[in-house]
Parts: sequence; C-alpha cells; structure tokens
Amino acid sequence: MAYEFTADQNEVIRKTGSRTKIWGILTLAVGGLTALMGLVAALSGEAVGLIGGVIYGLLALIPIFVGLNFMKAGNALGAVVTTEGNDIDHLMESMEGLGKAFLIQLVAAVVWGGLVILGIIVALAVPAFLS
Repeated sequence: MAYEFTADQNEVIRKTGSRTKIWGILTLAVGGLTALMGLVAALSGEAVGLIGGVIYGLLALIPIFVGLNFMKAGNALGAVVTTEGNDIDHLMESMEGLGKAFLIQLVAAVVWGGLVILGIIVALAVPAFLS
C-alpha cells in the first residue's frame, strides 16, 4: 500500500515546494542576467570584453543549472501534495533535484575559491612581469 502524508504534512510540503520553486526561478533569472552581461561584454568589440563575455557565459551556467534543479525539486514536492499513490516517489525525486543543486553549488564554490586564489596570484605576478 502506498504511503500518503497527512493534511498537516501536505501543507508543510506544499509551502516548502512553493518556496523551492520560487528560489529556482530567481536563481535561473540570475543565470539569465549573468549570460546577458556576458553577451554585452562580448559584443563590446574589445579582446578583454570577449574574454569577459566568455567567462560570464560560463559562470551563467552555474545558476542556470542550480535554478533548474531547484525548480524540479519544487515541482516534485508540489506533486506530493496534488497526487495520490506516489508520495514517496515524488519526495525522492525532489531529494534528487535538491541533491544535484547542492552538488553544483559545492563544486562551484570550490572552483570559485581556486579562481580567486589564481586571480590574486596573477594580480601580484603580472605587474612584476610587465616591469
């Protein structure tokens, strides 16, 4: 027999699903704006702008994929409340989406930290090299 959550549990799940989906939409929008900034930079006509545009484009992928996974998780939580007979399957689908979103953010944070360190090294080394 399939497990069904109680009305009170469904309300908690519904609120969480709604908030998760909204967060996904906002995160996706940040990715879209980042990609737009990259396009503007790339179209500036300067080599530095083109490089910046490519970097912004790559960075935009992080919030885009995170946002999509949060939206997927939110939709799955919504399905827990609106359907019958598959609550656990929908809950697990939501957990999978959240897990992917958090993994992407974790990897991005580690890469970002490495790029910050690389940027500091370059900022210190390039002036000495050009002198």
